Amino acid sequence: MNLNFNQFLIVFAAVLVLSMGFGPSISYSATVDSPKKQVSNGADPESVVCKSDFTLMIRSSGDPACVKSQTATKLQTAQWGTIRSESTADLTPITALINYRTIDEKREKDGLAIIDLNPHSKSFGNILQDVPVGKNVLLHHPFYNLDKTKIYNTALMGDRLYNVKIHDSKIFDVSPIDTGSCIVGEDMIFSQDGEKFFLTCMGSNNVLVFDAKSDELIGEIFSSQEDSEAYTKYPHGISANEKIDRMIVTQTVSPALDDPQSSVTVIEFSTGKVLSNIKLEKTEGTPSAPVEVLFHPNLSLAYVSGMLDGSIWVLIWDEESQSFVPKLIDDGTQRDHSWPLDLNIGPNGNLFVSFAIPGVVNEYSLENAEEPQLIRSMPAMPGAHHTIFSSDGKYMFVQNNLLNLEGLNSGTITVVDVTSGNPIATIDDTLKQGMMIESIDFIYEDSLTKTTSDS
Repeated sequence: MNLNFNQFLIVFAAVLVLSMGFGPSISYSATVDSPKKQVSNGADPESVVCKSDFTLMIRSSGDPACVKSQTATKLQTAQWGTIRSESTADLTPITALINYRTIDEKREKDGLAIIDLNPHSKSFGNILQDVPVGKNVLLHHPFYNLDKTKIYNTALMGDRLYNVKIHDSKIFDVSPIDTGSCIVGEDMIFSQDGEKFFLTCMGSNNVLVFDAKSDELIGEIFSSQEDSEAYTKYPHGISANEKIDRMIVTQTVSPALDDPQSSVTVIEFSTGKVLSNIKLEKTEGTPSAPVEVLFHPNLSLAYVSGMLDGSIWVLIWDEESQSFVPKLIDDGTQRDHSWPLDLNIGPNGNLFVSFAIPGVVNEYSLENAEEPQLIRSMPAMPGAHHTIFSSDGKYMFVQNNLLNLEGLNSGTITVVDVTSGNPIATIDDTLKQGMMIESIDFIYEDSLTKTTSDS
């Protein structure tokens, strides 16, 4: 399905400006793919995942099978097959925090929820806790501070930013933070010393600065297009490299949707001074709407996703000129991949980029970080958006929805086996419960419990 920009304006306007968007009521559930389907998708028979209470066995033919755990030993004794994973699978829930919008008239409020992502767990796909926050709040994304002792949640509407307190994998408080002039709270980053954090506000054209200890608003980064050639406009994505004293903020699209941009803003990190704009366009005059930016963790370069033209860019720091040199590194439209969104460095050091259409995650080798090479495309579902990885690097979890836009709102979470690059399970029970998932992140219980105990 192809969505042109005019269609995007019409649908996105209804979603973001009116803060509505009810979808059909359909029954779904969390499912683990059959062994046959997992192998046909490229999984090794020895790594097939079975549902809770089932054990993986390898038959004499070499084919995998998932059998009831209480009968596995008997079947092995009868030489029907060999037990492979009876005691190796970790059944402990992998808890994650999701943001959701309501898509059911019976559910009045948008909110937060805790979900189990472990395909081996008995509670796989279950909502473990549901915390409604408010009508038309449109919670957007959770963000941790550097040591993961505090968790914040941005919102497109409502109070724009919330402090979320979690203990024993339970949410016990959601408190709004004063964001002053902010309209449409988007992304956040934290200074390396842990003293400050920054919030992009797409509707008010500014980046707000907060004291990370008290959560108090202490400053603003803003430059008007009317007054300067270097300006902040519709800021969304944000990333920083303090070694070179630079912050980059993307210029995406107006909440009124009449002014898509094609540039990123370069800011001096230590002072907040707006230095320059860098245009990123494959084709002159065709807006790219840069949406996310991510600095390489060890190098002075950053990656940018161009939402509307399917482009991926690298901005390479030039020490002599104290500026960035942009270079197009991939054009997803050549493979019918469009709407690139999330940028993530995976456990293996490679770059992972989600493409909402057709719903894939592309993996790029960063052996040469200035010229990433596409390794493979891993299938998810339409609307592929945020990605997170299990602590052992075995699974990638893909949240499939972009603002409930038609054709991009699968509303599911795809569990991908990283070794094979293919999906093994799907979580979609949330749709039946009237929840359209907007974003996802893990709950880091150890660090959150520590700050709760200290407070």
